[in-house]
Amino acid sequence: MIATDPINAAAAIWLENEIRTRFGQEIRYVVYSHDHAGNISGGEVWDDTAVVVAHANARQTIIDAKRSTAVPELTFTDQMTLNQTRLDDVMTDEPVGTPMSDLDPPALDQIEGHIRFIETDGVRGQPADLSGVDMRLIKLLVHLNLASLRARKVLFYGLDMRGVKLQGANLEHADMRTTNLEGADLRGTNLNGANLSGAVLRDCNMGPLVIDESRRLPTQLRDARLQRADMRGADLAQAVLDGVDWAGSRRSGASFDGASMQNMRDNAST
Repeated sequence: MIATDPINAAAAIWLENEIRTRFGQEIRYVVYSHDHAGNISGGEVWDDTAVVVAHANARQTIIDAKRSTAVPELTFTDQMTLNQTRLDDVMTDEPVGTPMSDLDPPALDQIEGHIRFIETDGVRGQPADLSGVDMRLIKLLVHLNLASLRARKVLFYGLDMRGVKLQGANLEHADMRTTNLEGADLRGTNLNGANLSGAVLRDCNMGPLVIDESRRLPTQLRDARLQRADMRGADLAQAVLDGVDWAGSRRSGASFDGASMQNMRDNAST
């Protein structure tokens, strides 16, 4: 999906939400037609999730004028065809990390085995380890019981994971941009360094995981990226949010009772 000239941040956020709601798609490219503040302001909304494109001359003018928008990272001088450009912070259809096809046993078999392991208290199945795996081909992980999953640096980018149970899971440095986690159980989950930009965390349970009367495992979000995340109604009681960047996130109705919130960026409520 390609967007042009965002106009301003409010319009860009509205457009992003409308496209996601109506078409289930994410904006992958943002193209500036020319340098004019009334056209290109708001491009920062897609700083982490899309490639910003403009003519090379426009890019330099944007930098010199210190425009309040994202600086184009992809430029051209005559014409350009957008076709699966690979950039470190932008997803294409090419696998990132370990492709699902390389797993033995296959990813779906590992997930099914993990669910059996959790639901039978270890009598059957076995725990899965999806660390570093690109899981985007799976598309849908709704309401699955993936408690205690090992998945460091996993790629869950853009997946539908509504209502999933991930309590006690290790998702450190996971890429979960634009992932829909509405109503998910994330108690005690390790999300340190995870990228949750644009993710839907509405009504998530991210409070502490009670192990026994004397042990409570808080959800860990140190240095996580939560820009433009939808956190409305989420429970983050006692969560560790030190160093989190949540610029542009929506947090009305969210609970942060007893949470650690040191050295955060954009700590103003929105």
